[in-house]
Amino acid sequence: MDVNALWKLLWVALSGGALVTLKSAFVQGLALTGKARASAAIAQLPGAALLQIEIRKSWWTWFYLLGTLHNATIMLLVLFAQDNPLIQALLHVLQSVPVETDKEAPIQHVIGINRDVIVFLSMFTFHNARRFMESLLITEFGDSKMHIGGFVLGCIHYLCVALAVLSDPDAAINYDDSDGSLLLRRVSISLGTILFVVATYHQALCNYLIATQKRRHHNRHVIPHGDWFDYVRCPLYSTEILLYVAFALVTGGHNSMQYFICAWVATNQCVSAKFNSDWYDTKFRNEQKGKLSKWKLCPGVW
Repeated sequence: MDVNALWKLLWVALSGGALVTLKSAFVQGLALTGKARASAAIAQLPGAALLQIEIRKSWWTWFYLLGTLHNATIMLLVLFAQDNPLIQALLHVLQSVPVETDKEAPIQHVIGINRDVIVFLSMFTFHNARRFMESLLITEFGDSKMHIGGFVLGCIHYLCVALAVLSDPDAAINYDDSDGSLLLRRVSISLGTILFVVATYHQALCNYLIATQKRRHHNRHVIPHGDWFDYVRCPLYSTEILLYVAFALVTGGHNSMQYFICAWVATNQCVSAKFNSDWYDTKFRNEQKGKLSKWKLCPGVW
């Protein structure tokens, strides 16, 4: 099994784990964070001692920082040092291409990463950096807790995405702009760029709205309103899915690894939206429930 297949297996396994959360109270204790994580209920579960290895939810800030530094390093190395023998050796491993060496030519087959993947790496690094700055300066975490496993999972995600995308064979195909058949690819990249900008704007705005409204009510949970909160209950999850759809489009729509990553993110965000929506129903089931949007993630669909 080559490296590309192993990465895909990882995303399938993570997607499966997210679905198990719907049925397993123990996995819910590992995966849920903040307001959706009921410490009293967790204390009654088998393995409660393990489940109560908790950290502050604000630790999210640090895996965003780790992701920013890691992915910025990868982007810069791919952009400026692709021909370096060590970088070529890493690319050969990721692409599962044997490294043929001799004294005169350290690496005979040079792998070049196409510019669409470099654009993706730039966008993904920007996304990581923005989320870090939001977590540091805007998000109101309060006293929310999460299991340390959630922190580890976040680190795995942000450390693995870029490497997985680089392992896809399409990442090493340098397309010729003079080829008329590339029209659909260019359209895909343009749509991906537009979607990235739109999703980034609305995610940042919704994050700002929920933080300011929570502070206004002395750190108490409220029903957020404004922007996409007026249409769905969990717009932060909706925009996260849209961002990863944008990443798939911006690499031309041919990098199959992006679809596996997008499937994992969509599954995880949908499961999170389900539990957060249930929490809203329970918390605001009296007079304020009428203010809740009917839809969880997508108006008119779910």
